[in-house]
Amino acid sequence: MRSNYILLVIVGLLLFGVVSVAAADVFTAITSEELRAMIERKEQHLVLVDTRSYGEYQDAHIKGALNIPWARLEKDPSALNFPKDSNLLFYCSGSS
Repeated sequence: MRSNYILLVIVGLLLFGVVSVAAADVFTAITSEELRAMIERKEQHLVLVDTRSYGEYQDAHIKGALNIPWARLEKDPSALNFPKDSNLLFYCSGSS
């Protein structure tokens, strides 16, 4: 099974706009409520990835999220070496 990628966009520190990537280049929108439900039901294979800087991550982050800054991902995509059945959820501080 292919990894499912979900890109989350957080405006400021609020979950505001959320986008999911179900396949390589396919995006669909999900709401912050849907994200909250996924977290609350402890959805299997869910991996939260905070792509902000280490300092921003230290200030505040979603409980259980891993910090892999976007700059690192651009240089080293192998940082996303997770099992193929993982549902990766990415979030950052804005939607530039």
